[in-house]
Amino acid sequence: MKRHISLILTVSSLAFGITPVVAFAAFHEASQERRQETRDAVEQKREEARTNIQEKREAVKTEVKEKREAVKTEMKEKRDTMKTELKDKREAMTTEAKAKREAVRAEAKQKREALETQMKAKREEFKTKAEARKEELKKKLGEERAKRIEQFFQKMTEKFENVIDRLSSFANRIDERIAKAEANGRDAA
Repeated sequence: MKRHISLILTVSSLAFGITPVVAFAAFHEASQERRQETRDAVEQKREEARTNIQEKREAVKTEVKEKREAVKTEMKEKRDTMKTELKDKREAMTTEAKAKREAVRAEAKQKREALETQMKAKREEFKTKAEARKEELKKKLGEERAKRIEQFFQKMTEKFENVIDRLSSFANRIDERIAKAEANGRDAA
């Protein structure tokens, strides 16, 4: 029995000695499994977060790209419309300026022609009146007085003709200046 007891004691001490080791091993193995599961869960969450972030990045990139393209096309359309508007305005202004220039030229030409015809008429009228006066004075006064009067009227006629010539040259210079101003793009109205 002693032997039996010693065997039981040995076995029981071995059992008690192994039990904590087995229990510790089981506990260690369980904790390792939990740690592995936690690692797997964390890794899975990381992967999900990475894919989620990647998807969000791609979505934001495409959205920004679409907005950029929309703004680019909008700006191009605005630029094109502004170009066409400016071109139309420029053409309208040039045609308007041409029309004004032609109107000013025609008006100046009409005024010059009217002035010339008026000067010719006045010159002829003056000459006829001068001749009539001359004849009257010749009859009233004698030959000598008539000569003096004729010389006087002759001088007056020459003076008036000179004045008329100066006025017509002045009108020609004005026309030249108007034409020069129009050629330089100034408003000659």
